[in-house]
Amino acid sequence: MTLEPSDPSAGTRPAEPAEEPSLVRCARHPEVETGLRCGRCDTPICPRCLVLTPVGARCRDCARLRRLPLFEAAPRHYLLAVLAGVFSAALGAVALLFLPAFGFLTLLLYLALGYGVGEAVSLATNRKRATGLAVVAAGCAGLGALAPALLRLSPPLAVLAIALAGAGAWGRMR
Repeated sequence: MTLEPSDPSAGTRPAEPAEEPSLVRCARHPEVETGLRCGRCDTPICPRCLVLTPVGARCRDCARLRRLPLFEAAPRHYLLAVLAGVFSAALGAVALLFLPAFGFLTLLLYLALGYGVGEAVSLATNRKRATGLAVVAAGCAGLGALAPALLRLSPPLAVLAIALAGAGAWGRMR
C-alpha cells in the first residue's frame, strides 16, 4: 500500500473577508443607524424596535404582539360577569342576614362572600382574568355586602366588611 503525499494547500481556499452589514436608518426611528434587520420582512430595526421571538429577531409588526386571550374580555363576558355577580351577591346577602353575628369573626363571612362572588364571576366568564372583570366582581361583592353590613354591624365595621367583600372578590379574580 503506497501513500501519496498530500498537498497541504489542496482543498483549502483563502479566507474571504466577511461582508460587513451596511448601516441603514431604522424604519421607526430614523435618527438611529442600525445593521439589524427583521428576520421575516427584512425591515431595518434598531435595538428599541427589536422583538426576540423563538425564531429570531423580528420587527413589532411581524412579531404580532398580542395580549393573552386569558386577559381579554369581550362585552358578553362583562354581561355574564354582572349577571353572575349580582345573583351570587344577592344569595350571599340573604345568607348573611340569617347567620348569627360573631363580632370580628363576622368579617370573615364578608370576606367569604367576596371570594364566592369572585368565584361565580370567574366561572361565568370562563376563568378570564381581565381587570375590568375584577372590578365588576368587587363592585357586586361590595353591593351584596352593603345591606347586611349596614343592618347588622356598627358603621366602622360595616365599612370594613364592605371593603373586605370587595377585596375578596378582587383577589379571587386576579
